[in-house]
Amino acid sequence: MSRHQLYFDKEVPDFRLVGISCHQRDYKAAWAVSEGMGIELERMDDWTLLIHYKPQSIMAAFPYFTATVEDDNYALVGNIFEQGFLIPELSQFDYLLLIWANHTPEMEEDMLTQLRSNRLIQFCDFLDSESLKNWHRLPGCLENGNVE
Repeated sequence: MSRHQLYFDKEVPDFRLVGISCHQRDYKAAWAVSEGMGIELERMDDWTLLIHYKPQSIMAAFPYFTATVEDDNYALVGNIFEQGFLIPELSQFDYLLLIWANHTPEMEEDMLTQLRSNRLIQFCDFLDSESLKNWHRLPGCLENGNVE
């Protein structure tokens, strides 16, 4: 019997990801992020996702906000729902900020400093989106990686 090996190219997300701990309601968290970054996040329809848990599947809705500034796109999505997390490996974060932009490391440090200065945000930091197992669950992470 012959053996066949399949090789899969691992898709790499083309966004930066910021994990945010903010124990506030979604609209207050979006306001805090907007203030900290100087953008205007607008609420969209909740991000709805069918999450498969054995033995059942659960339809979960997550708060979802977006902003566009020039060619930069931002999306803030809640990470928590009643039965679990949008991204289980990031369970320590209440919200996830996705950034599709070409920022320099200095700009990113300034962004974190501004976010951390808001008293509503307990903690935030850039995360390695490439090592996430469930990054495809995030809004805007379709085949082309663009914001919907």
